[in-house]
Amino acid sequence: MKFREFVGEKKAKEVKRVVKNRVEIKKIERESIETYLGFGISKNNLKRVFDYIKSWLIRYKIPFNSINPYLTLYLLNNLPSVSVFINAVKKTKNKKSIIYKPRGTITIVSSDEKNYPRTYNMEADLKKDYILLDYIPNMEYNKILEDIFDSMDINIILNQCYVKLFEIERGRKDESRYKMYEDMMYSIPRIPNLKLGNIGLLRKRRSK
Repeated sequence: MKFREFVGEKKAKEVKRVVKNRVEIKKIERESIETYLGFGISKNNLKRVFDYIKSWLIRYKIPFNSINPYLTLYLLNNLPSVSVFINAVKKTKNKKSIIYKPRGTITIVSSDEKNYPRTYNMEADLKKDYILLDYIPNMEYNKILEDIFDSMDINIILNQCYVKLFEIERGRKDESRYKMYEDMMYSIPRIPNLKLGNIGLLRKRRSK
């Protein structure tokens, strides 16, 4: 016996409508969550650069927090189950041999866009600056990842390629800090190539 014959045509339509509504709500919920996709990297590999920048912050007595380094590659939404997604990425071939090369520059992300023009589309905190290392996207591996995104109907909001190293407190007088950032770049140690470690996902609800 068919379902509509068992419950009646009217009841079958009601159930179908409820199921459809739930699917639509679930789709909206998935699309309202944005996820940064990144990969863990070796702290030892970045130690010289990390210690160098840290020494400047200490010298200028600037309060800061160090950030566990990840190479951030994408901002996505409409992700399926996290475990399903992570398992698909884990299966990508030769991930450990993929290399990301540095641009040889740092970027300051700040709400002070007059002195620090926005390079990455990150939410700026009025009380904090962020120090990032810039990297060049690996187009070969991007293609592998984007094939996975396509197969799962995942939306790419942004392509990005950076490592966030420090979160620093902003003071009332930041003119000297601006000069410090410029001076710091002149003798920064060689920024290293990176190999990819574990997958990292940072989820946030999209701001309206």
